[in-house]
Amino acid sequence: RNAQMEALRRQVLARFDKQLVQHFMHFYPIECRLAGGEPQILRLVQRGRRRAESHGYVTQGQVALYVGLIFMLGSDFDRDPQLPWAAAQIDDTSIADPTARIRRIYGSAVEYLRTTAGDNTRHLVRAMVRIRAHDFSTASDSTGEQRENELCDLLNRLYPEKYAFQGETATRNLIRHGIESSARYGISSSAGIIVLVTLMFMLGSGCDKDPLYPWAQGILEDATITGEGARVNRLHAEAMNYLNASFVRGKGEGEQP
Repeated sequence: RNAQMEALRRQVLARFDKQLVQHFMHFYPIECRLAGGEPQILRLVQRGRRRAESHGYVTQGQVALYVGLIFMLGSDFDRDPQLPWAAAQIDDTSIADPTARIRRIYGSAVEYLRTTAGDNTRHLVRAMVRIRAHDFSTASDSTGEQRENELCDLLNRLYPEKYAFQGETATRNLIRHGIESSARYGISSSAGIIVLVTLMFMLGSGCDKDPLYPWAQGILEDATITGEGARVNRLHAEAMNYLNASFVRGKGEGEQP
């Protein structure tokens, strides 16, 4: 009966989700621990499976690769304005076989991380050092194109290898996305916008709702935090705590699921 088949399907999916959680807990122990452990990673896996299915990736192997891409590129990698190549490849029907298609984008992601993070993640580590040393409170009160120009210059100085790879156009698209997102959270100050845009630049454009970074969503949506300054300060402080805790291992090395 249909009800029996649906119950069986749910059992199979629950078992598969649990296997994926254990896999990523093993290969990304620091990221999973900082995210909050198994319950949060299960949420990420379930969200990733649904997103994979929406793109036509339905087999266990295809879903595993898709969730692996989330760990490497962020939960919104399929629509991240700074990763236009990912959005183009994920739905590239010129490759008829979905498995071949998802393996292609996985290979592209590995090459992207090798280029931007560098050997032994040395480029990434240097970017993290620069971010820790940067005083975000020194931001000017510029607006419009001048603000975009200043943000481009800052991101280029913080992480030149990543900026060079994705280019100015993709970076400007990310900046505009970050400014729009800031407005939704009631953040209009230059310092606040810079903090959120830098987080999106480093962690992905969807970091404000990514299960890997629940602290970001928690602070941005916490109604008990009154005043933009207090929210921005909390966000910056938690971002630095996350950076310091993850500093022992450059993020995004990405083992094959």
